[in-house]
Amino acid sequence: MRVNGAALELTIVAAAVCAAGAAFAWWFRQRRAALGLVLLLWLTLGLGVFGQGSPMPLPARIDWAAVAGSWLPWNLLLLAVLPGSTGRSIAAGWVALLAAQYAAAAWPGLDPAAINHGLVAAAPALLRPWLEPLEPLLVAGAAVVFFARWQRRSDAGELALCLTASLLLLAVVRPEWTAGAVFGSAGLLLGGVVYASHRMAFIDPLTGLANRRALEAALVNPGRRFALAMLDIDHFKRINDRHGHDFGDQVLRMVAARIRRHRRCRPFRYGGEEFCLLFRTADQALAKAWCEQIRTEVGGTPIVPRGPQRPVRRPLSKRKYRRAAPRLTVTVSIGLAVFGGRLDQVEAVLEAADKALYRAKRNGRDRVAVARG
Repeated sequence: MRVNGAALELTIVAAAVCAAGAAFAWWFRQRRAALGLVLLLWLTLGLGVFGQGSPMPLPARIDWAAVAGSWLPWNLLLLAVLPGSTGRSIAAGWVALLAAQYAAAAWPGLDPAAINHGLVAAAPALLRPWLEPLEPLLVAGAAVVFFARWQRRSDAGELALCLTASLLLLAVVRPEWTAGAVFGSAGLLLGGVVYASHRMAFIDPLTGLANRRALEAALVNPGRRFALAMLDIDHFKRINDRHGHDFGDQVLRMVAARIRRHRRCRPFRYGGEEFCLLFRTADQALAKAWCEQIRTEVGGTPIVPRGPQRPVRRPLSKRKYRRAAPRLTVTVSIGLAVFGGRLDQVEAVLEAADKALYRAKRNGRDRVAVARG
């Protein structure tokens, strides 16, 4: 039976999307997601072009559709256990393995169905009812491994691979859903790669706040009613010198967490120990009141340096620990500028907020200074 034109066109489009997505993921160093998209490309070609009864025109007349479906559980499990630092050699080996699976289909002893049956037969008698069929268990195991890696690394690519494996599990259990599962999996992986790429470009990895590049994008069209505040941690160099850079990172994360709690502003990490707050209001008194709330909350939050007296994990009972552990506080200085009047340009507002910040630091720190004009 020949593949009809509509199915062929759809397959070509899907294959092009998977190939482009794999290249995009590899470029942004989402290597495992790239290999997942290569696997989906392999499935698309096998099930789409040669999946309607037309075997591949080779002497062995290998049925691509059968090979793609039968090796899918093992390929997913192998992808799940590949190392996180996947390099070119592993990627080349992965592609060579997929090609070899088609070539090996001419050998009856290498049939995945026979291999699975042999593994089940070799298992203890008590386990055989639980291991048959083996294919869904392999795919579910791959999904569990992807999920565990995502929990440990907080990587969007691993979450996308976990969801992909879960969706492909439907294709293993219900073969008639294979086409939809493959298309949905490609969308999930592409979405995960785009999300991870966006975080790489616009999110500060230490604090989780938007970075300076995101601030520049937000200030392209901020609107006619906004205020900018520059926030700086007081004596941050002294904190780093006295307690170490690890504690300095703790301080940055704590300040970022306190800023993020205030829904009235959009926070950015400007650089180093400096943050920028974007308020959607031109009311100077209101914006200053919000800045005072942030300053007070940061100054009233004690933080404990990590060391022999601080456990790595949070204890169940913290009362005794809180009495014994040394607690430090940090303060912040804030400079605020409101759009309007003399400050009728975004660059002027940013510069005025920066000058107000330095005035706050000259006047004793731990205060909010408002730009003149």
